[in-house]
Amino acid sequence: MTLRAENLRVVLGDRTVLHDVSCAFEPGWTAIVGPNGAGKSTLLRALAGLLKQASGRITLHGKPLADYAANERGKAIAWLAQQGETTGDLTARETVHLGRLPHIGLLGGPTARDEAIVDAALAATESTDWQHRRLHQLSGGERQRVLLSRALAAESPVLLLDEPTTHLDPPHQVALARLFRRLATTHTVITVLHDLPLAVQADRLLVMRDGVVAGHAESNDVALHVALVEAFDRAIAVIPATAPSKHPAVSLRLDD
Repeated sequence: MTLRAENLRVVLGDRTVLHDVSCAFEPGWTAIVGPNGAGKSTLLRALAGLLKQASGRITLHGKPLADYAANERGKAIAWLAQQGETTGDLTARETVHLGRLPHIGLLGGPTARDEAIVDAALAATESTDWQHRRLHQLSGGERQRVLLSRALAAESPVLLLDEPTTHLDPPHQVALARLFRRLATTHTVITVLHDLPLAVQADRLLVMRDGVVAGHAESNDVALHVALVEAFDRAIAVIPATAPSKHPAVSLRLDD
């Protein structure tokens, strides 16, 4: 599915956070990056249908997102918040089962297929070992992986993930990046990431600054690298890839 924003303007309180943003997301992995306050999370929430726009529109597969019924949207788009809400009374597995709600409804019971999908979602994030533990018994990183499993269990073609690597150690950040690459062959994966070395492993980058799109292209695009460096006030350096199949690298620029 193609997810598209056209001339999107979002106002929070008395401040315009997004200024006529237009962008389209095709199947593959896109990382949204930019400095603090650039509007990254606001854009993702708007794309998920969680924020009302002041003007512009959002379409999913050519249909206005507002025209989708709630369960239809739940089947089409899976959402992971930056600070995911959880209740410590649920086990990890019960939490992941919530991702199946758009398919089985509030009163429906899980089938063998639903259980198999939950199993696969837990395995994908390496969370199977603690599936029967309650959330309050898990570390921050373990809870984050459970919440990502919940999003995966929805089997939605579009995944909107706000800081999915929060609380994760480097090995599990790398594991998630590999998972996103695998999902990108069949899904539209959109992640907000502050970790730039991880973000540049995506197929495409969308660079935001001051509520506008400063660049949107494949991660190896030279013009995009310029926009990325400028967005962070030249505090970073981008090292281009040496082969077409590789990805660029990002380093901090510590010299004056």
